[in-house]
Amino acid sequence: MHLQTLNLLKNISILIVEDDEIARTTIKQDVKPYCKSFYEAADGLAGLESFKEHHVDVIITDIHMPGINGFDMVEEILKLKPEQLFIVMTSYDTDQNLIHSMKDGACSFLRKPLDIEDLQTSLVMSLGRIKYTTKSLSSNVRIDYQKNVIYFNHEPVFLSHKGNKIFWLLCYNIERL
Repeated sequence: MHLQTLNLLKNISILIVEDDEIARTTIKQDVKPYCKSFYEAADGLAGLESFKEHHVDVIITDIHMPGINGFDMVEEILKLKPEQLFIVMTSYDTDQNLIHSMKDGACSFLRKPLDIEDLQTSLVMSLGRIKYTTKSLSSNVRIDYQKNVIYFNHEPVFLSHKGNKIFWLLCYNIERL
């Protein structure tokens, strides 16, 4: 993939959740240089915790991992942020896994062994689905979905950890309230 195309990733944050250290390292060296921030986790539970801490744009996840698997992690994350983007990868490429991934809203489903160029293409294609919007909740309150920042009279507002989680859960589900 051309460097100019990969530079489109410079504004996104990515979390890779993969229990195979070699695969994780390979993805890291071929993706990290082009994105704003890159995080990694070795299993679904660590991936869930990393997501809660970093609020990434795209999650690349394996399905079969120790602890909680990729599908269970995705389910928990979607409860917190229903618009979260996922790219699912697995060596168990059954129709059932493909259907489950798409039903959960995965942008792409990649088979292992992974072709890095396919992954990079999937990441570039996911850019069109990222919410880069701000939304006004009132004349004084505005939120930035990409940065997960709340502004009151153009100044950032910081909530307690629990208050922040509740606030964003409501924001991501604002059309359902």
